[in-house]
Amino acid sequence: MFMRGRPITMFIPSDVESYEDIRTELPPEKLKLEWLDKFLFPSCPKNANRILFNYDERTQRHYLGHTDCVKCIAVHPDKIRIATGQIAGVDKDGRDSGSHLAVIDDSNEHMLTVWDWQKKSKVAEIKTTNEVVLAVEFHPTDPSTIVTCGKSHIFFWTWSGNSLARKQGIFGKYEKPKFVQCLAFLANGDVLAGDSGGVMLIWSKTPVESTAGKGVK
Repeated sequence: MFMRGRPITMFIPSDVESYEDIRTELPPEKLKLEWLDKFLFPSCPKNANRILFNYDERTQRHYLGHTDCVKCIAVHPDKIRIATGQIAGVDKDGRDSGSHLAVIDDSNEHMLTVWDWQKKSKVAEIKTTNEVVLAVEFHPTDPSTIVTCGKSHIFFWTWSGNSLARKQGIFGKYEKPKFVQCLAFLANGDVLAGDSGGVMLIWSKTPVESTAGKGVK
């Protein structure tokens, strides 16, 4: 089987001749992490889970957003913000898919920079906007595309070598929101965005029409 893009060998019991003889459907039940006392893999001592423990209230919160082993952690002096770093993940074919890092800084011009983090070198840099920027994401199937969003905008960046070129998302007949707050990617490569008005928007490189000609909502 494959886990996080890596092949994992699973051995069937010695008294079973073929896996097909014992194959069954997956159960409907789902697992949920309630409390973690200790969890350790010798090959990755930091693991892929982050646990926030409130000592006074004896409660835990679990951050499960990492996709691979977490190798480092740093706590801000305010004791509220925490930074974690994971090793480069792999895609479904087992190839490295985390060799570059995209960053938006908090300057007036909100500079977008792309880094080769293994070489600790800056690859590309460009001004984005004077407005607030809330998210930046590499497109998962098109590594030359970077998407940013924030106050009343969504930008699609084409990255090639040390250059970045911007195309602005056009809202057309739809009301431009105060903030485009978050991004996700659909299986077909379209971009799903959520705005401050509670509206979900789908963005595509090709014209999209829904039923009754109303376009994408």
